[in-house]
Amino acid sequence: MDELSCPGTLVTVQLTFREEEAVTVPSTALQVSQSGSFVFVVKDGIAKVQPVKVARVMDAQSIIETGLEGGELVVTEGHIQIINGSRVSARETKAGS
Repeated sequence: MDELSCPGTLVTVQLTFREEEAVTVPSTALQVSQSGSFVFVVKDGIAKVQPVKVARVMDAQSIIETGLEGGELVVTEGHIQIINGSRVSARETKAGS
């Protein structure tokens, strides 16, 4: 017979949490081409294509397995207007965006 719990029944549970260090980017930064996933990394005002391997997605963040070291500035919007080597300028995100 299967063990069932009824509303109001007390139970004991054990949860295991995994803590890890990881490089994450907003999922809006990810782009996909025939070659795979990539982000535009901005350095000195120039956007460059950087291939990445995504380990998993959690909520609105993508956990990057390979391709980024952490701390890079990535493009999160306006991708359609950018090609590799485009000059770009960073701007602050508006509240509520």
